[in-house]
Amino acid sequence: MRYDGVTMRAPPFILVLLTSALVATASHAAAYKPPRLSDGHPDLQGDWHNASITTLERPMQYADRKALTADEAAGIEAEFSDFASIGPSGPPEDGGAFNLGQGGDLDAFTTVMRVAGEPRTSLITSTPDGRIPASRPRPPGPAPLSIEDMAANPETMAPVERCVINASANGWAVMLPGEYNNNFRIVQTNTHVSIMIQMANDVRIIRLGARHRTDGARPWMGDSVARWDGDTLVVETTNFPRAQAFFGAWEQLKVTERFTRVAKDRLLYRFTVEDPTVWDKPWGGEYEFGRPRRAIEEYACHENDHTLQNALEAARYEEGAR
Repeated sequence: MRYDGVTMRAPPFILVLLTSALVATASHAAAYKPPRLSDGHPDLQGDWHNASITTLERPMQYADRKALTADEAAGIEAEFSDFASIGPSGPPEDGGAFNLGQGGDLDAFTTVMRVAGEPRTSLITSTPDGRIPASRPRPPGPAPLSIEDMAANPETMAPVERCVINASANGWAVMLPGEYNNNFRIVQTNTHVSIMIQMANDVRIIRLGARHRTDGARPWMGDSVARWDGDTLVVETTNFPRAQAFFGAWEQLKVTERFTRVAKDRLLYRFTVEDPTVWDKPWGGEYEFGRPRRAIEEYACHENDHTLQNALEAARYEEGAR
């Protein structure tokens, strides 16, 4: 969901609130002493999830409110829990209810995202209204792939339709909660960090202390390099492929992520998005990963389903009817 309204300048009291929130988040992170690996850096390893009903952009009814009250959050979660009918998994025809728990298929529909215990109205925190800033007019040059581009032939079809990579941005660019499979496994060495993404079994390889590649290649999920800033892992990703444009940005897109262990079962995630050809200024936000309630399950892509064939046939039919 995009918002192309007028960019608002934050009044002084909003700036005070944002500054106070940053101080509170930093204090929350500093209070916890994370376990460490043999190289002295915090241990971020293990299974994590970011399932949430909180959206990237703030619903307009909350205006400049960054947080919900406890009663509001409880009411929203109760409503979604009733909808999800959490219970024993199994087909409805057998009397079972779909299990929509944190490890289940549709695990994004039950909980409000909290940071330092505060229920949030949106993941974006950098703008007063909690929304993506207005975009610049698109400059000349290659645009993100259109539906017509993708339907031209099998090689340009959406990567998810070809079982190449996941469709949602829950494992690349900004790691956003998706409709399901919001589970991840982090493994660290002293030279690399890998993040296995349940959705499509993708593995993101992050090089520690490295420089971005200069060979012009644009790998899936971009080119990620990292460094440690105290106890925070700072990851910078550039060189995104055109097929993975993020809100229209890809060629000059840079995403900076910060991972900080703030509790035994919480991992603070902060992100900043930049592309001077798309937005006037960087924007970003934060949330916390939690621990999944059960083991990560295998994701099996439907490589032999009819989606690809049907989409290409429909495109040829439309072309012939013009």
